Amino acid sequence: MKKIIILIVILNIFYSVNSQVLVVKDKIDLQPIENVAVFINDTLVGSTNIKGQIKIKVKPNDIIRFEHIGFETLKIEYKDIVLDKNTVFLNPKTNILKEVTVASKRFESNKNNVAQTNIIIDKFEINRLQVQTSADLLNYSGFAFVQKSQLGGGSPIIRGFEANKILLVVDGIRMNNAIYRAGHLQNIITVDAWSLNKAEILEGSSSVMYGSDALGGTIYLETLKPLLNDTSVFTSKGNIMVRTSSANNEKMGHIDFNIANNRIAFLGVMDKIQAIF
Repeated sequence: MKKIIILIVILNIFYSVNSQVLVVKDKIDLQPIENVAVFINDTLVGSTNIKGQIKIKVKPNDIIRFEHIGFETLKIEYKDIVLDKNTVFLNPKTNILKEVTVASKRFESNKNNVAQTNIIIDKFEINRLQVQTSADLLNYSGFAFVQKSQLGGGSPIIRGFEANKILLVVDGIRMNNAIYRAGHLQNIITVDAWSLNKAEILEGSSSVMYGSDALGGTIYLETLKPLLNDTSVFTSKGNIMVRTSSANNEKMGHIDFNIANNRIAFLGVMDKIQAIF
């Protein structure tokens, strides 16, 4: 019995000598970091608690790796950590996002450099809204009011301006001008919403860029573009959409496909819409 007690004491002393508490902190504000994954020789041993602490069993020459989604990964030998009082400092990770470009200035530019308010409805949002017409796209997005006297209509209104005071542009081509009547116009519903890559709403006067037709604002519609790939082998990809609506007996189908290599690209779009208003 005495030998067993002595053995237990020795094992506890050995374990306490090899078990260490590490503290992980932010190098900028020196605050503890929670949920930092800790690896010893590429084996996950746990994560830090709310105080940035973790208790590990480690040898002097072990390589310890610290990983966190908001901080840069750090690999270091344990003997180097000991010199810093068992404290590890991680550098915050800087995420560089891709710049968003807009076409409202007739050439690509950083959105932050455009003085007017620009609202962009991207392809993801177009697919999510599942709209019937481009007028419904603007209406359901919540960024523009659309006057509809019947299901087959749709006249966008921006800050009280409508018809010939709002310029509609598709890939740089005007759909209307100041000569059109001042009453509501339904031109925008002639553009297939599912063939759009994005829609931009330029609020406020854009007459400097587009002329007096854009006194109340501009709605810029950009259609899908053919895309090259990275290889010399032709590959294809596409999308299929089918929807129906009982409100107006709508049946709609849309197919677009892209065939391309690294030099030539072809985009095909097919639509079929049947609706009884």
